[in-house]
Amino acid sequence: MRLLVGASRCLRDRGRCKALAVGSRCRDGQSDNPLAHRVWVNRVWAHLFGRGIVPTVDNFGAMGRAATHPELLDWMVVRFREHDASLKQLVRDLCLSRTFAMSTTSASPLADQLDAANDWLHVQRVRRLEGETLRDHILVMSDALDHRAFGPSVPTHDAIHGGSVLAGDSRHR
Repeated sequence: MRLLVGASRCLRDRGRCKALAVGSRCRDGQSDNPLAHRVWVNRVWAHLFGRGIVPTVDNFGAMGRAATHPELLDWMVVRFREHDASLKQLVRDLCLSRTFAMSTTSASPLADQLDAANDWLHVQRVRRLEGETLRDHILVMSDALDHRAFGPSVPTHDAIHGGSVLAGDSRHR
């Protein structure tokens, strides 16, 4: 079995190495288990759309919820396997889809009433923008982004005012 990380790292975190090894076998087309491909496709979908086709991304078993669009998931898995489990092709297919390009506002009050949880994807889910991404976009628009690698870190609000931010610091709760 081919591993993606070094042996010393595997000794520290065996669970992660096992997951990476299974993932590399799936991507290399060595896995005949269709469930591995379904999990990959569902996780990518969940990352791009905010919720997976199988809403319980970590549980495809009896305790998890059923897929909202099983035929779509099956079709995407077949396409994923036809393209040698290419994540790049999968992301391209999803990002160029009509579903990804949908508006976040509904034009139909009836659809809002019948599908209040948006399980049938009648509108695009609102995606949260992370703070770092927002900051970088603001810096790009103001032409203040420094493109050089390994520059000095950007001070946080507390560091500017003489404090320091520590992991688990209870002052900020």
